Amino acid sequence: MNENYLILLRLGSEAKSEGKSLAEQIDAVLPQTQCTQCDFDGCKPYSEAIVSGEAEINQCPPGGQDGVDALAELLGRPTLPLNESHGETKPRRVAVVDEEVCIGCTLCIKACPVDAFVGSSKVMTQVIAKECTGCDLCLPVCPVDCIDMIESDPFAIMLQNDSAQFDDTHNQRQALENSYFSQLGSFLKPNDLLILNDTRVIPARLFGNKESGGKVEVLVERLVDEFSALVMIKSSRAPKVGSFIVLENNTRFEVVDKNEGMYKVNFEGEKILKTLDEIGHIPLPPYIERSDSDEDSKRYQTVYAKNDGAVAAPTAGLHFDDLLLSNLKNQGIDHAFVTLHVGAGTFQPVKVDDIETHKMHSEHYEISQKTVDKIILAKKNGGRVIAVGTTAVRTLESASINGELKSQKGDTDIFIYPGFKFQIVDAMITNFHLPKSSLLMLVSAFIGFEQMHQTYQHAINQEYRFFSYGDAMLLERLDF
Repeated sequence: MNENYLILLRLGSEAKSEGKSLAEQIDAVLPQTQCTQCDFDGCKPYSEAIVSGEAEINQCPPGGQDGVDALAELLGRPTLPLNESHGETKPRRVAVVDEEVCIGCTLCIKACPVDAFVGSSKVMTQVIAKECTGCDLCLPVCPVDCIDMIESDPFAIMLQNDSAQFDDTHNQRQALENSYFSQLGSFLKPNDLLILNDTRVIPARLFGNKESGGKVEVLVERLVDEFSALVMIKSSRAPKVGSFIVLENNTRFEVVDKNEGMYKVNFEGEKILKTLDEIGHIPLPPYIERSDSDEDSKRYQTVYAKNDGAVAAPTAGLHFDDLLLSNLKNQGIDHAFVTLHVGAGTFQPVKVDDIETHKMHSEHYEISQKTVDKIILAKKNGGRVIAVGTTAVRTLESASINGELKSQKGDTDIFIYPGFKFQIVDAMITNFHLPKSSLLMLVSAFIGFEQMHQTYQHAINQEYRFFSYGDAMLLERLDF
C-alpha cells in the first residue's frame, strides 16, 4: 500500500464522518491536481460527473489505481482498471521557475488552478512547492520555456553516524542520500525527539507617513508590550525622537527613543497586534523580490505556530503538517516546543573579517519545563534531540550555555560558528541558507566546513531549491 493510497483513504474517511454530499466525498478522495486529464475542468466537476453517471471512476491518472480502488470502496462498487487513455500515472511533480529566463509575464499565474505561483508583472515568478499539484497546465502558456517539472519535495538526508564512512586518517565523513520529506520517519528512530519552534509570524510591515507628509515603511522587530514596540523605519530622512508617524488606517505612534538603528515607539489608542492584523503585511525575506500576497499569510506560517512575535518564519518547520507529526508520533518519535521570535537580523550577512567581532541580533526565547523534561527523558532512553531549524538550535544551546539545560525565558544573541561546543542538539533539520550568513556558519559548526561545502555542492548539482520556500536537509552532528 503506497503513501498516496494512505492519504486518499484518510481523506475519504474524513469526508464521510462530516456528513458531506456524495460528490463532496468523492472530491475529497481525488488528488486535487485540477489537471483536467479526466476530461472535466477540475476535480469537483469530475466528482459531480461520477455521481450523475457521466463519468467512470477510473479517469484520474494522478490518483492512479489506488485512487480508483479508493473510489470503488467509497461507492461500494467493483473496482476498474485505470483508463490509461486519459494519461499515465506519474510520480507527483512540482514546477520550478528558471529565474534567469523568467520575464514576469504572469501567464503561469493565470493558468495555475491552485494559485501555486506568486509574483507580479515584470517581476520574477516563484512557485510555492507545497501548493503545486504538478498539473502541467503552466508549461504550454510560458512564452520563454522557463518552467520545468521536477519530482516533488526533494529532501537531502545525511546518513546517521553509525552508517558513516571513515577515511584513512579516521576523520569521519557522512554519506549523502537523497530522499523525500514524507519519508523523514525512515531516518529517525523511536525515542528521538523533534524540537519545534512555535513562534507565529506577525504581519509586521506597515506603511504610513510622517506628519510632514514624507512616506515611511515600518518593520515591527519586537513587541515590547501591547502598545510599545521596537521597530526599524525606512524613510528619506530619519524620524526624530518625539515625532509621530501616521499609518494607513490613521493609527498614530510616537517615536520615543532610538538606539543602534532601532526605534522604540508607542502606539496610540489601538493595540499593536490589532493594527497589524488590520493593515500589516507579511515581511517576506529580502531575497524574495515581490510584494506579499494573501496566500503568504497562510503559507509563511508553520502548522503549529502559536505565539505571536516573529518577523520571519522558522522555515524548516514549513515542511511539516499535522499528518506527518501524527505518523511520527505513532512511530515513537515525539515532539516538543520552544519559542524563539525570529527577528529581521536573521538575514543580515556577516561582513567582518574576524567573525568573533560580528554582533548578532538579539531575539526573545522561551523553553518550558515540560520541554526540558522531554529532552532529558529522550536522552535517557537513547534518543536524539533533533532541532527543527536553526532557531530551535539557538534556543536549546542558549538555554544550556552554562552546561545545564533549564526552563527559562529571556533574550539571546548567541552566535554559533566553527569551534562551538554543542550541549544539547544531536541532529537538525534545516533549509539551505544564504551565503555569508550566520546560519551557514552555524551549519559549518555542526558538521564541519568541508562537509558543509560538499553538502551544498551536492544540493546544487541535484537542483535542490534553496532558501525559505525551498528544500531541506537532515544533518547529524559531528564532534571535532
